[in-house]
Amino acid sequence: SVRQRRPARWRLPVLLGAVTLAIVAVVFLRPGGGGAGTTPDLIAVAPFELVSTTPELVVWSEGIVDVVTRYFDGAGTLRAVAPTRAIRAWSGRADRESAARFGQAVSARYVVFGQMVGSDTVRLTATLYDLADSTVLDEHEWRGTTSRMDRLADSLATRFLDVLGRNRLAP
Repeated sequence: SVRQRRPARWRLPVLLGAVTLAIVAVVFLRPGGGGAGTTPDLIAVAPFELVSTTPELVVWSEGIVDVVTRYFDGAGTLRAVAPTRAIRAWSGRADRESAARFGQAVSARYVVFGQMVGSDTVRLTATLYDLADSTVLDEHEWRGTTSRMDRLADSLATRFLDVLGRNRLAP
């Protein structure tokens, strides 16, 4: 006699449970998703604190986020937080505590923050901060004219990419 197969009623609920569990795991266990940790290859550039009322520098306070982010995003495995998200998430001053809160808010491991001082001649100070071990990887100061802010931003990005390359390759 041939046994008649009955549909297994337990299969559908088990399958739905497995799919739900997989979705929850993907959302909460992926880097930067759901958890309070940081994403290893994610960098965020904060708007620079401005110590000036020069209109050109007011524009560059947030403009530097856009320019420097473009250099970082896609450099090797490095990814950058979108400038609009970074600008919305930033609050505070150009200090480590504000940078740490900012990095956690956007799940970035690395944060670039700084200050711009001046009028026609500008002094740009910037810090590259690693949230994973709360260390400053590099601090540097650049000087130039407001008409050449693009070159200052280029120098900042190039220097910090070099520092990141050396630090990420070190054992």
